Amino acid sequence: MNIFFRFVSIALVFCCASFPAFAGNAVTGRVINATSRNPSAGDQVLLLRLEGGMQEESRAVSDAAGNFSLPMTEPGASHVVRVIHQRVNYDQTLTTAASPLEMQVFDRVPRVPGLSGSVGMAQIESDGATLKVTEMYDIANVSQPPLTQVGPRNFEFSIASGATLESFQARKAGGVWLNLNPASVPRSTNRYAVDFPIRPGDTLFRFRYSLPANAAVSFRLKPAYPVSNFAVMHPPSMTFKAERAGDFTSPGVTKGLRVEQVVSTSSLRRIPAFEISGIGAGAPPDVSSSSAAAGTAPASIPVPRSSSPAGRAVTAPENVGGFWPLLLALACLFATIVFASWRRKRQAGAGSETGNAA
Repeated sequence: MNIFFRFVSIALVFCCASFPAFAGNAVTGRVINATSRNPSAGDQVLLLRLEGGMQEESRAVSDAAGNFSLPMTEPGASHVVRVIHQRVNYDQTLTTAASPLEMQVFDRVPRVPGLSGSVGMAQIESDGATLKVTEMYDIANVSQPPLTQVGPRNFEFSIASGATLESFQARKAGGVWLNLNPASVPRSTNRYAVDFPIRPGDTLFRFRYSLPANAAVSFRLKPAYPVSNFAVMHPPSMTFKAERAGDFTSPGVTKGLRVEQVVSTSSLRRIPAFEISGIGAGAPPDVSSSSAAAGTAPASIPVPRSSSPAGRAVTAPENVGGFWPLLLALACLFATIVFASWRRKRQAGAGSETGNAA
């Protein structure tokens, strides 16, 4: 049940509307280093206006106490406050709260132990000539003290042999999607890496690739990080077959796609092999949930760079609204299965106690 409540809370954060807030003609606040629990001095703080892209309206530097003040020239527009700490962005949307903002930042490290995914999925469809695959993962960073993982191979993944990578997006929970260009891993085939920071909390990754649709295509997926739950989603008109009986169960259909859930009680480092065949198309994405922040950040806005090509390829957010309904629906299915299993065990235990009493 924890998975269900976790994703409901994330979805609520994502869906809530935001409105500009300010005191007078300036946005004031304080930057706190949540790793050391001290004020963060010397960080760049930007006020970004979300109109026709992300336009820089003003900037400041946090003082010795972490305080900042950002002049606002267009109070009627939607705004985001961005703090750049150790070359990593931390954004917060302005709301109606009149009190000064508290912006949290975290120290960066090359590796956070124990990163894992709570939910992963692969959506597959085919037009008969081309098989289209979308893999999606929610990676949780629960480090204590909280730290941000930053490195050229922060998220490393593979795609099927002979496949063509079409797109890659990433975002922090509650943020906007960014298009990235993954870098090819040296001396590897069809293996890529991106350096998108994995901040404390949830970070979501989504990538799409295509390959020729043969009579039956086999998959051996390997997540970038272990995942607790994984499912393959496909149109009911397509045929799914696990390589080994008992590795998957099919709890039903959601959003017009049949769900094939991995049957496992441990974190998955490799997804059980399966093959899929046939023709079928998934439901089109929900275009009504596109972000208000769509647009390319101007060159005047400093974006953290790295030596990896992935760090130089941040572009405009893309409308990928179809991700959240599928993710939430899958989380609900997982929660339902967990609850049903718990209920059966409880009823069985109650029956045993009644028999003993008799």
